[in-house]
Amino acid sequence: MSLVARILPFVVLTLISLSPSSGFALGTEEFGNKELHEANYTSWPGILTVINNKARVYQVWVNGHENFQFKGTTGQFNETLQHFARLEGVTQHEVVVRVGPGHGSSFNAEQKFAVDWDLEIYAGISAHVVSLDQGAKVWSKDPVLTVYVSDEFKLSDIVFPDVVTVTSPNQLGKRIAEGILASKDVTVRGWGCGQLASVSPYDTGNLDVVGKMLSDTDNWVRLNATSSVAVFGKKSEKFLPQLRELAKSDDESLRKSSEQAIKTIEIAGDTSDDEARHNSTMAQINDYIRKRSDKNPGTK
Repeated sequence: MSLVARILPFVVLTLISLSPSSGFALGTEEFGNKELHEANYTSWPGILTVINNKARVYQVWVNGHENFQFKGTTGQFNETLQHFARLEGVTQHEVVVRVGPGHGSSFNAEQKFAVDWDLEIYAGISAHVVSLDQGAKVWSKDPVLTVYVSDEFKLSDIVFPDVVTVTSPNQLGKRIAEGILASKDVTVRGWGCGQLASVSPYDTGNLDVVGKMLSDTDNWVRLNATSSVAVFGKKSEKFLPQLRELAKSDDESLRKSSEQAIKTIEIAGDTSDDEARHNSTMAQINDYIRKRSDKNPGTK
């Protein structure tokens, strides 16, 4: 089973620290597919046709950042794609294709469930992150669909409309990494670590970018980097000396986070079989996107 899991920065990373300065996160969650109402989503006319799909199993909202998660068939997803392609008020209809199966969990992690695709939007307070220096490379002002392909949810069965931009994990990771490395904003560099770590637990290039943030001048950025670097498991062993130095910090939060990261990395098991399966699906995704671009130069 793939180790890939969706990491929501305003849910998971707020447990590390709400923001570079103190803050308070408001959040709600709901299981099921209860129909939502148009009044809350006026920025994107037509988005309820995507949100209110009967395949929806979960919704989480934190300070305006929403993620809707779905478990269904490729037929239902293809229907969703048609609705998504017709959304108004967006500059880009982006669909990220990730290695599945996808997984979701409740706030307290007591309930876990399978996910085939999700829809993510940034509105309200959370939309501010997009306006930060390089923030648009880490987060999107437009709604983004993510689909998790696997042997059970086949990429070959998905029909992408020409208007949508199909993005691979490699492309997404490169964009986020560029934003983190170039940003002068601590929120982008800090929360960006979690975003980048969520793309793939096996990408050593992404790991190295997160590892660089362990040397950031801001302790809050380092705090986020310590937690994020642990996502990569044994691959992060080369950063243990830095983490051990950070574990001596006078900053209690940074010290504790570093100690936890060290423990996580030291007990991490061998994931070579999972990585091989992951890389095989990644190759299929990259090959599909390359052929799509060659066949239809006007598509993305």
